[in-house]
Amino acid sequence: MIAIARKIVRVRLGQPRYSGCAWQSVQASDPAPNLAESVLLTDAVTTHGARCLDGSPQRLWLQLASHPANASKWYFHFMGGAWCKSEEECIDRAYDPTKCYRGSSNVSCFNANGDKEPGVDFNQTMDFRDVPAINGARWGGGLLISDPTTNPLTHDWNKVEIVYCDGGSYSGNNETVGRVSFGGIDNRPLYYRGQRNLEAAIDYLATEHGMDAASHLVVSGDSAGGLATYWHADWFQTRLPKTKVIVAPDSGFFLGDQSKPAWPTSLAWIATAMNSTRGLDASCVSAAAAAHKSAATACTLPEDVAKHIEVPVFVMNSRFDPALISISTSKVDPNVVGLKVLDTVNRTVLAGRPNNAAFITSCHEHCGQWAQGQILEGHNDFNVTIDGWTAPFALDSWAAGVWAGQAPARTVWVQKHLYPCDDCCLGGN
Repeated sequence: MIAIARKIVRVRLGQPRYSGCAWQSVQASDPAPNLAESVLLTDAVTTHGARCLDGSPQRLWLQLASHPANASKWYFHFMGGAWCKSEEECIDRAYDPTKCYRGSSNVSCFNANGDKEPGVDFNQTMDFRDVPAINGARWGGGLLISDPTTNPLTHDWNKVEIVYCDGGSYSGNNETVGRVSFGGIDNRPLYYRGQRNLEAAIDYLATEHGMDAASHLVVSGDSAGGLATYWHADWFQTRLPKTKVIVAPDSGFFLGDQSKPAWPTSLAWIATAMNSTRGLDASCVSAAAAAHKSAATACTLPEDVAKHIEVPVFVMNSRFDPALISISTSKVDPNVVGLKVLDTVNRTVLAGRPNNAAFITSCHEHCGQWAQGQILEGHNDFNVTIDGWTAPFALDSWAAGVWAGQAPARTVWVQKHLYPCDDCCLGGN
């Protein structure tokens, strides 16, 4: 039996309440600036062949550690935003002015992006709250926030958000350049280079900011970035062998379910078309080859990859995640899906792996459950609390044990309420 420890969590400012279909602020506070610098990896186009779908350079957002004692500690976040699951979808993602933010680093795509909240145009220095598809804690995960009262672990570490512009969860390594048509213009380039973008990003951070000497690294990502976290978990440890690496994928545990065969088929298309073998878990790829299986089908679902991951894993997911339900299954009862999520996480992530952990909620939302007190138009985060713990404090407690070489005091947090549970998003236990 797992011993249950309790933690007193500070009262949140800006506590949201649920009203019909909207989240409303109750005494919302104005958080302190959380500024990051844009880094465009132009040299990596030549040195690594690193490019977004349209051929533009990879962009990062970087905030260096605010305290010298933590200059060797890093938080790396994969931006999410679905996938392109066919060449036609990838073309749209690269060149449609309303969609190209996730396929190009061009500033025009940034400024035209429909997810931009609260409507701030591109600047070389920006608040994490204002960067599209990051929006502070909503899509960027609570570990980008600089408030120690809600983010005790990484608030003053080096923080990196890699912009998602490849459509394949940062996995592509295809040397061939497609030639496509869009908007009446022929011979436009189409690149599948997500893995090269990631390698270029880490090489830049190592060369320019000393990441090679990192003592600790937390890797996370939301949605498609959460899937990327599973795929690349052990790659980070291989790339940074002296670093203590842990991963905390957010809302990326998309299931394989016979009721929705289109989902694994879509993943297989990504892995094949983008030549993603180098961007998948290496030990899973080796095991698949030994069993005469294709890595595109055997090493893309989190439940298949997780069994091979060697670095410690902290799963952050809702069992009633609406994106998971719509993408992974055709089942109409969320409670049935929720039970399968619990069973699959237990079998593939937790069983026989005492250093792994899970924070599984019953909040019917996708991402944004880190309880950071962030209130933004359309992009609030949610005050999910389990036995008095929020996810960042659970992660902090678990990581302390793992990094000390001790058994973590607690490794499993689960909200056990059935669907629907409105209070589960509001701190209800």
